[in-house]
Amino acid sequence: FILWPYRLTLLYWIILLFKPDWMIGHFVPPLEVLAALNKFLLLGLFAWTFTVNSPSKMHGYILPFFILCCVSLVFAQNTGAGRPFLKLLAQYYMLSVVTFTFIDNFDRAKALFRIFIFHFLYYGLWGLSFSGRVVWHNRINETNAFGPYMAFGLIFAFFMMYSETKKSTKILCAATIFFCMIGIMQSFTMGSFLTFMMLAVYVLYRYPQKIKAVFIICSLSGLFLVVVTFFTPDPGVYWDEMSRLFTNTGESSAGGERLFLWKIGLRIFTKSPLFGVGLNNFGIYAPQVTTLEDITNASISFGSAANLWGVSLHNAHLVVLVELGAIGLFFYLNFFRDFWLKNRLIRAKIAETANYPIDINKIKYLANDDYRRMYAISFALEGSLFVYLVAGTFYGILFYPDFWMIIISNRLLFYNFSRMVSR
Repeated sequence: FILWPYRLTLLYWIILLFKPDWMIGHFVPPLEVLAALNKFLLLGLFAWTFTVNSPSKMHGYILPFFILCCVSLVFAQNTGAGRPFLKLLAQYYMLSVVTFTFIDNFDRAKALFRIFIFHFLYYGLWGLSFSGRVVWHNRINETNAFGPYMAFGLIFAFFMMYSETKKSTKILCAATIFFCMIGIMQSFTMGSFLTFMMLAVYVLYRYPQKIKAVFIICSLSGLFLVVVTFFTPDPGVYWDEMSRLFTNTGESSAGGERLFLWKIGLRIFTKSPLFGVGLNNFGIYAPQVTTLEDITNASISFGSAANLWGVSLHNAHLVVLVELGAIGLFFYLNFFRDFWLKNRLIRAKIAETANYPIDINKIKYLANDDYRRMYAISFALEGSLFVYLVAGTFYGILFYPDFWMIIISNRLLFYNFSRMVSR
């Protein structure tokens, strides 16, 4: 009975990540009602946390941001537009409390991190079947969402390879890297390709041996060339599309339209700089602050200001500033501050236990296997957050599970590390 909360928590994570309810609902529409059942499981687990001695700090992680979103929506022009996102945030808040409470040691956390690897491989295979998207998935059923998701999987699996010495785990991680790379290519989006290129910068920064880092970057780039060559009908078309990153930079380009939306977003921010205009209300205010002259001068495809109604800002970070104001940005930035403080502290404390300078290449010599795994996982999570920072500049992925999965996992890793050290 003692293990049931942990097992049910893992079950909820599996449902959240693999979405079997969405898949069944897509292929068998009458069973679409199953999609609501997992919410009852989460509510039950959240209620269960109040029967155990869970520290209040577990509730204080996402809760302030959630409360701010509630307040912003009360004063928003269109409250209905933000309610779906508020429900998602409520789920992430409850999930954080449930995860911190019931996955209370590293042996249990290891199972969760393995599930992460499997689910990236799972979607990579689905993407291969449906040309860069997952048709039954409500979030990554279009290429602009699927491509960044595969970039998360690539960097996560890359560093997870260092966490285990078992060949089976390394093969699993290598397969995940390969199929995520195919997914990035098949998404056919410039933002995903740019994110992939920026990962080279991250690897070069994180590797102390720069020559080895260059070798790894060249190897991954070579593998990507192989993927493009053998998994696209016409590789030339792919490279022509990606070359638009450097050749098609005018206002009428995709980048020009994003820049136009960002300018409108900053204009809306001045209307309510403290609390923002309300969750998911950028698309409500955009037609009101945009003139036909703005659109004509920008030479973009919207045609009229009315066509901006409901449009996405295409920038996760700017969404926070515009829709939640300066106060929302403060709480948002605090997530990153908390992440890096705890992420770096884990590695620093582990390094203190070694009698030699430690880095990602030398952790295999650590006597404590769990310390080796934690060290590698901390890099996997940091790399994933780096992907979010880059991809979030081009895509509105704030309320997708990616970001919340990363920050919840990082604090979970820190809690379990702290418990291990205290023992």
